[in-house]
Amino acid sequence: DAREYFLSAIAGLDPISLNFLSGELEKLPLFVEGNLVTRENLEEIFSTLPEISNFALNEEISKKNSKRAIELLRRQIHDGIFLPLIVGMLSKHVRQLIQTKILIKRGIRGKNLGKPLEMNPFIAEKFGQTAEKFLMQTLEESYLNLCDADYLFKTGGAGAELLEEVVLKLC
Repeated sequence: DAREYFLSAIAGLDPISLNFLSGELEKLPLFVEGNLVTRENLEEIFSTLPEISNFALNEEISKKNSKRAIELLRRQIHDGIFLPLIVGMLSKHVRQLIQTKILIKRGIRGKNLGKPLEMNPFIAEKFGQTAEKFLMQTLEESYLNLCDADYLFKTGGAGAELLEEVVLKLC
């Protein structure tokens, strides 16, 4: 479970600095009891990184766990993560779900989703399973709402409540 979480979390990082990753993993013994690294240990150490905390938010949305997703969103906002950054990361996730649903509709499934999505085949297969939980209409409407939110945030026309609405709609 910890390995799967780790691979999925770092797959969401575009260019990853091995020095940075090494530094984060060096902190791991501070969170581990005994010799077993758990998913919870990794979630704890990575929770302060915007990219990873957004991965956790996307994961809760994928599970349709609205309560936890809103908690994570509010935590990111409280921690001072730039709202357009959150919008961008959520938009990327929703766009990938839309692309995945289109590929599935064309008959591309499982690990074969990896190449067209430019993902590790194992992660792409799981992403395909996640995409099937969503209605295309919900994804498309959410994506358009995120585009609107991005514009409004950058022009001073909206607050974080707009993001909460999108998260709730997805859940």
